[in-house]
Amino acid sequence: MRSLDITDRDSVDAASRTADDVDLLVNNAASTDVASLMTGDRAAIGQMIDTHFFGTLDTIRAFAPVLTKNGGGAIPNVLSLTAWTTVEANTALSAAKSAQWGLPNGVRLGLR
Repeated sequence: MRSLDITDRDSVDAASRTADDVDLLVNNAASTDVASLMTGDRAAIGQMIDTHFFGTLDTIRAFAPVLTKNGGGAIPNVLSLTAWTTVEANTALSAAKSAQWGLPNGVRLGLR
């Protein structure tokens, strides 16, 4: 079993080449950092955006051809209530999850 780091595009691309029989891609990765948008560490905030938004986007883009080759499929994204609410101590996670929540609306047209 290989590990997958969705913040590493080479890792994502390798996974899509290895798992060439996929018809269900579940995006469920998370970042365990905690940061306030106003006072938090910029690197921690960036890691959350890289994980929840860009990592999810890169994974969808890498696996879309695999899903197409296999006749279609589904891509559910596992989120949390922080996509719709803000936790004062972790506003960066709320922003990252909100961006991730909007992601399927943007890629849906391209996946039709």
